[in-house]
Amino acid sequence: MPLSRSKRGLASTCAVLLTLGLATAARASADGTFAPALIVDGPSTGVSLLGDVEMAFDSSAVVSYVRSDEGADHAFISMLASGAPQPPVRVDPGQPAVIGKPVTGISNGGRMTVVYANSAGLWARVQIAPGQPFSAPQQLGGPGANSPSLDMAPITGVAYLAWAENGSVRAAYLPRRVSNYTVYTGAANINPASSAGSTPELAPKVSTSADGTGVVAFGEVDGATTRIGVRRLVRGAFSSVVMSAAAESLDGQVGGSADRPAIAMQGDSSFAWVVFSQSFADGARRAVVRRLRASTLEAPKALAGGAAIGAGAGPTVATNDRGSGIINVQAADGTIWASIIRRSAVTGATALGSSPAQDATAASTFAVDQFGVSAWLQAPGQEIIARNIAEDDALPTPPAFGAATTLSVPAFGAVEAAGGLDLATDRYGDSVIAFTQGPLGSRSVAVASFSLPPKPVRLIGNAFWRSSVLPPLSWWASSRGWPALGYRVYIDQKLAGTSTTTAFTPVSALAEGTHKWRVESFDRSGQVVSSSLGDLKIDTTIPKLKVKLSRSGFGVMVSGTAIDAQPPQGSGLATVKINFGDGSPSVTSKKTAFRLRHSFLRSGNLTVTVTATDGAGNKAVFTSKVKAKVKAA
Repeated sequence: MPLSRSKRGLASTCAVLLTLGLATAARASADGTFAPALIVDGPSTGVSLLGDVEMAFDSSAVVSYVRSDEGADHAFISMLASGAPQPPVRVDPGQPAVIGKPVTGISNGGRMTVVYANSAGLWARVQIAPGQPFSAPQQLGGPGANSPSLDMAPITGVAYLAWAENGSVRAAYLPRRVSNYTVYTGAANINPASSAGSTPELAPKVSTSADGTGVVAFGEVDGATTRIGVRRLVRGAFSSVVMSAAAESLDGQVGGSADRPAIAMQGDSSFAWVVFSQSFADGARRAVVRRLRASTLEAPKALAGGAAIGAGAGPTVATNDRGSGIINVQAADGTIWASIIRRSAVTGATALGSSPAQDATAASTFAVDQFGVSAWLQAPGQEIIARNIAEDDALPTPPAFGAATTLSVPAFGAVEAAGGLDLATDRYGDSVIAFTQGPLGSRSVAVASFSLPPKPVRLIGNAFWRSSVLPPLSWWASSRGWPALGYRVYIDQKLAGTSTTTAFTPVSALAEGTHKWRVESFDRSGQVVSSSLGDLKIDTTIPKLKVKLSRSGFGVMVSGTAIDAQPPQGSGLATVKINFGDGSPSVTSKKTAFRLRHSFLRSGNLTVTVTATDGAGNKAVFTSKVKAKVKAA
């Protein structure tokens, strides 16, 4: 059994937001801290819908949304650096107005794709690497294509896409390292003659595994009822097997119409979790979960303890590559429930909050390292609320969620469910939560974040002496998770200054000898961690060198002493090097007293050089001219 783990964000705009938002942020947790919203775009008459937000394992992240440009709605993206939005970029130039929401995918190294629909059809663009241009728009679907769902594997950059088009659920595959999708022949429908994916409640949802295959879940009309289809996507083709996921019966109640599917696949494509809403014979709608194992759906299970859910509610699911995750659902009474997926099973539900008479659009994200965040829209304040969990499936039961935190900033207006809510995480647990604030006509796209404490840096050069009283200092920052926002450098327990890079030079001269220094890393949430203490050794004094030369026949005698202060006040003598200027190899000694007789290899006026070097590289040099003679053979 494994050992249990120890429990452990435009510049001026950002500054204003941080100042405003700190008043609404909750206390820092030992497992990380929430930071309130930063504005991606707006407030503007043109901002309307959030598309989605995606993050790769290496923290590369992007948010997509809809904003008017040139008099029509168009697709925009903003890259996120440690949760902070970068300048927006329009990704559908020269094309008609978009319909619905654009979606994105991103993988390690910044490989990225964006998909959007307009009156001419469904289009995709791919950026192979940061800084490179997007590929030309590739048309994947014709007029009427809508409701795209996209998922890109965070390591390989393989992506699967599904969408609805004229009563069919269509799909496409993006192999690794290429910029063109392969569109599947045919449709995913259970029954080709039935209408599938044709309404928002029946829209397809897709998920991609680490090993390069995908799966799509969708709703399909079957006479007077609707059902849920699940079909695997195997690179360039549909699987021959299509499964119907709706429960025939559950807890003694006969199942009826089902809709609002969501699906999440783990790294091993053999397994996935599908959730959906379904009506039952007793008149109640319930949230249902089923586990997909290979080509078989395991027995259905009611979520939220079997509580009834509202007519517009549907469950959401987020898993990591190992299959652990969180399922959210809002009950008819407004309670927001979360169930943890652990050890291939769904736990009992935990109440996270309550939002009566409000579509809470609750959703989660869950990292490989088992840090998770759940967020929802809570009435009556129309705020985004979030809670985090530091799960550890080596524990007998899941730990409790952290305290509820308000992420939206009141000054930016109320949050509306119609604007959208989405979350994403890297492999470690640094997460982003995207939503909109303000009414149409004055709306903003906002991104809040949850970040783990910065990792302590490793100091460089602790073992070395430095020959400057203003020594350049440097350190190695962690490559895990988000980098620190900045660093504070302390020398002898006093703040020497700050830096936004991994280098710093003191502004005041340091005394000779050994000092102690450390570096504090801090992020925009106020989390601070310190490096260990290191030695900062200063020695600018050159060694004391005394040399005596005396001719002796056809040779020379060199003797003398070299002295340097010993640690901790000085670096100590390192070497004494004697060069006789006749082409013979230099003689090196580490002794403070030296005496050496040498016979010249050639005649003439030569220069004898003695160099004493200390441990900091300070040098004392003695030179003397001598007239050398070589003994006749």
